Amino acid sequence: MKEASRPGYLRLSDSFTSSRPLLIGYVPLGDPRFSSDILDCYVQGGVDILEIGLPSLDPYGDGETMANSMRLAAQAGVNGDAILELLRPWLTANEQRPPIVWMCYADADLTHLEQWAAEGAVDGILMLGPPPEGLAELANGAGLGLCEFLSWEPSVDEIDRASVATGYVMVPARPGVTGTDKRPGDPAKLVAQARSLNPTAPVVVGFGINDATTAVRLANSGVDGVVVGTACVQALETEGEEGLTRILTEISSAMRRSEK
Repeated sequence: MKEASRPGYLRLSDSFTSSRPLLIGYVPLGDPRFSSDILDCYVQGGVDILEIGLPSLDPYGDGETMANSMRLAAQAGVNGDAILELLRPWLTANEQRPPIVWMCYADADLTHLEQWAAEGAVDGILMLGPPPEGLAELANGAGLGLCEFLSWEPSVDEIDRASVATGYVMVPARPGVTGTDKRPGDPAKLVAQARSLNPTAPVVVGFGINDATTAVRLANSGVDGVVVGTACVQALETEGEEGLTRILTEISSAMRRSEK
């Protein structure tokens, strides 16, 4: 069966059958400063899951670096259809590609979600904040994994949504917004809560993972994956594609070595 014809939730869940924690890399696709060539950097850097950000004018859960990237894309008129256009050539050339999760906020227009899924451009949806009515049904109908986020102090609604996640549950390593804040952070309590709420869903951790040392520490904390976001955008801003590939390679290599 061709990858594009498999339900996205299967591509996503199959990736977590690995015996090691996965590396999830945030992709600022649509940010007018970067080309779609950055997708190859993530594959070359050893990323297991691509997390593509849908632009938002109010990315309240993100720090300055990622929020600015999202706003630039939104101001340039980039939406889900534009993301699909950017992905199409790459998908055609990379049939065997990592699973793709689209991260978004409640202001995202997901009208064409089923089309995006049918073309193999998305395998899971991660929405920060209260989702619009019917999102779960829409995602399930499109064959996508529904990923959920548990805040540092999760709300009742977040807890309810995490308990029925069909993709993965993401938790922060520390309080606050995304960024390369070097505070150590200990997500153990949240990880345990996520597992008790939904024993079948993988748990991944993000926020502040900006180097190999931090990634390995959190990867060894009992999670199924770590998410690197701000560090990816900053590497692109300061060193371009070469810098992005370098930092991802350092992190993925260190994570794999730690499992031996």
